[in-house]
Amino acid sequence: MKYKESLPRDVRELCAAHVRGYERRLEELSRKREAVYGSGRPEKAAEELEALDKSGDSRSVRAVETALLLACHGIRSRTVCEHLRRGLVRNLCNRRLWPYERLNLPGIGKKEFYRRKQDFLVALAEELGYL
Repeated sequence: MKYKESLPRDVRELCAAHVRGYERRLEELSRKREAVYGSGRPEKAAEELEALDKSGDSRSVRAVETALLLACHGIRSRTVCEHLRRGLVRNLCNRRLWPYERLNLPGIGKKEFYRRKQDFLVALAEELGYL
């Protein structure tokens, strides 16, 4: 996509919905993995874990994590990158409650934040196959 070209509204909302459900999906996948490991059936565990990794929730979680890594491209500081990731997720979950001014992102200006947010959404849309 060209610079300053925005995503279609429906794709943007779908990507935001994946981000909103990210924490819930991550916890649910972790709970399911623990149940598979604790089942005591090693012969079925590999099949169940493979099926879990191919599920839609797992695909969504991987796509969000990959896009978050791409959003931090070029940032050397691990703490700044972690703040940016948390800020992107919060802003996409509720942009009125978490505007840039409230996120307290050290070393990232307002223009840079929103550019990285747009890059994140584009990367997520491509990862999910919407573009």
